Amino acid sequence: MSRWRIRRSLSVAASLIAGAGLLAGCNAYQFMDSPSGDAQYLAAAHSCLDQGDYACATQYFLKLSSSASDTQYAERAMTRLSQSGIEVGTFASAILQSGANLGRLITLFADSLSYQASSTLRLELFQNYKLTLNIQNTQAQAALRMITALALLAELFAEDAGTAGNYTSQDLVNNPSSCLAAGAAGSLTSTACDITGKKLTKGTALASGATTLQNAISTDFSSANATLYMVQATLTELNAATQLLGGGSKLVTSALSFTSVVTGFNLSAVSSERGYRYLLLNLGLGNH
Repeated sequence: MSRWRIRRSLSVAASLIAGAGLLAGCNAYQFMDSPSGDAQYLAAAHSCLDQGDYACATQYFLKLSSSASDTQYAERAMTRLSQSGIEVGTFASAILQSGANLGRLITLFADSLSYQASSTLRLELFQNYKLTLNIQNTQAQAALRMITALALLAELFAEDAGTAGNYTSQDLVNNPSSCLAAGAAGSLTSTACDITGKKLTKGTALASGATTLQNAISTDFSSANATLYMVQATLTELNAATQLLGGGSKLVTSALSFTSVVTGFNLSAVSSERGYRYLLLNLGLGNH
């Protein structure tokens, strides 16, 4: 077993041990004495999100729900995230390193997931997203939808990492500096914004005709290679989930700012792939 897999196995084990009490309490968050009432629960949840602790955030959101099934589905979704390599510790570390900058955050996730990125992991994360839709509490569901969408988004780019552990801007476009210099309008005709020899291509519209994850089906995400249409559907879902969470979190604000730039983009237009890649590059995706 490789050193990375040993480290990951230990990390997953530690996360799952901690996860046994995920919804029993968040002792690491003593910033307010015994939060009570909806307003304080929401404030505590958003504070947990900004620390990268999605388990703690989910606990506080679930205090607004009396459904036992919500807790069951939330625990299952978080456990499956851990098993896919998105442990609470991994997420928290990425949040702190990125300063909640979404382009940087996705890149850090892609770095982490690039060791195991594959169509299999992609489908696992998509199916985990579908599991979160069973949660009835609106904000608890939205929080886990957001985290799962971020993980799936990072996995899609991780499949294209030229070097494991390092997703770079050159995995996104041929010539990052020239592509950025071309600007939004110039990117449509600039070959610097093309990409050659990579798996993640523009592809075609999802087979089901879906434009967001909620309407997508498993076969939409099970093809051999990832596509920009998968990326767009995931970004659209990320936008929808973060809108449900509302204000109060730097992470949510960053996600809304990022997704608002790209969700209205028309991938079916001529030369759209260059322009789309330019936007993602300009939003900070990829190590330089």
